[in-house]
Amino acid sequence: MKKLLWITALLMVLALVFAGCPTESKEKEKEQEQTPAIDLMEIFTATEATQGEITVTVDADSISFSGTSAETVQGKLSAPAGNPFDASAYKGFRFEYKSTGNWQIIILNDLTGGGDAGAWIYKNNNSNGWGSISNASNWTELEVNFTSPGFGKAWGEGSAFNKALIYEILFQVTGAATNKQFELRNFKMFE
Repeated sequence: MKKLLWITALLMVLALVFAGCPTESKEKEKEQEQTPAIDLMEIFTATEATQGEITVTVDADSISFSGTSAETVQGKLSAPAGNPFDASAYKGFRFEYKSTGNWQIIILNDLTGGGDAGAWIYKNNNSNGWGSISNASNWTELEVNFTSPGFGKAWGEGSAFNKALIYEILFQVTGAATNKQFELRNFKMFE
């Protein structure tokens, strides 16, 4: 009887070795496959195709900002006035990006000047947020969590970041390049 138990245990171990154990990365891949990309054109319908010196191209799940400037290049996704994007059901968003310079994400809450009016900068790697996301010439994934490390106040009157009142998401590219570009694809919310 002991031989049979040992043989059964050995077969189970071999089966796990050959089949592979579930890992955190496999679970994350499965979660990402199940999470559909949100339709950026449907949510941020007030996004302008020309924003100063910047040309913006938006389709269902990708965005491209390009422009020439010695200063910071800023592109933004804009929700319609009076109809903010409510992300309260989500923990954050993820996407892949390419950029010619370091950059930051700023989210604007309640542009009407109410109690939650303010700009909130993503504190990547527990930094102050300014220029904290590195440039990348190849597609690089970034996960933006609303709570950890979260968002810190950039300017404005709001007392706390309110993910239910997202009016604009700004992508600001800094650095010395005069032909700054930023591309984003596979924008997905996660719970």
